[in-house]
Amino acid sequence: MGSIAKSEILVCVACGEEFVFTGAAREYFYSLGYTGQPLRCKACYKQHKHDKNATKIKLRVLPGGSGNLYSRA
Repeated sequence: MGSIAKSEILVCVACGEEFVFTGAAREYFYSLGYTGQPLRCKACYKQHKHDKNATKIKLRVLPGGSGNLYSRA
């Protein structure tokens, strides 16, 4: 597959810095099923993913649990 498009300069929604979205990155992005453009630069994406995963861990309920942290078994 040839390059879909040239490199493009985008602005991160989190920090406001410019970042380059290369043609190779675009091909990879589209191969994963994404149809838009990335919203965050690499550093902000990693931080966002870390924060999102940390929240999931805090909200995870143990198997067999009632979902209510204060209920008695």
